[in-house]
Amino acid sequence: MSNLSLADFQSVIPAKSGSYYQCPECKQWKLQFDKHNGSDYPKCFNPKCRFANDVKGLIREFREKVSVRDNHNGKHDISTYPGLTLAGYAQMKALPKEPLVWYFGLHNTTWTEYGVTKPGVAFPYFQQINGTWKWVGSKIRMGTAHQARWKWQPGFDKTNMTLFGLYSFRDGAIIPDIIICEGESNVQTLAFYDLPAVGVPGAKTWKSEWANLHPIQGAKRVFMFCNRTRLSSCRLRFP
Repeated sequence: MSNLSLADFQSVIPAKSGSYYQCPECKQWKLQFDKHNGSDYPKCFNPKCRFANDVKGLIREFREKVSVRDNHNGKHDISTYPGLTLAGYAQMKALPKEPLVWYFGLHNTTWTEYGVTKPGVAFPYFQQINGTWKWVGSKIRMGTAHQARWKWQPGFDKTNMTLFGLYSFRDGAIIPDIIICEGESNVQTLAFYDLPAVGVPGAKTWKSEWANLHPIQGAKRVFMFCNRTRLSSCRLRFP
């Protein structure tokens, strides 16, 4: 009856930790999905919600949202995004905001798509060029955990792409152990627990020459921190 996959449902609603989602009608985090005969069906467990016992009506609501998404060339309907602020990101990651600013240079920014402007968080990338540390570009996070869409700042030259977090090791001190992980937020979480780490911008963006960068080159042990859903692609090639 639904003809919508769980991915379709999830693409138009923000997720909460655990298995609950926000109901598009009552806005309560009481929405779950059940699989029946190979299809996924939503159900709101808020007894006061008009969709609590109206699965067909809830599916129609989702179908309209998915249709809007598809009209945006298959992208999520960003008009429903609240955007993301630095304070919101820090709260979502359960990290203090100040170190994110001091050590990683995160700051509030905006992004625009389809004529809609929303707040976002900029993640600056720094690289040592001719002995001087320079900002080479920023990656902008556009939403919450489920709406974790990213875009590079307009004009960014991807040939300058490097590892996230290198600037934290600018003093040149030898680090005996270093962790290489995917993504910027993992680096920040590990740093909060005094675990030195650098981040690969994306799962398939590793460059073998990055192994020659400090602090990787001087480390005695190099660990890989992989997302559990991408273990099969968690391989790095060293020179």
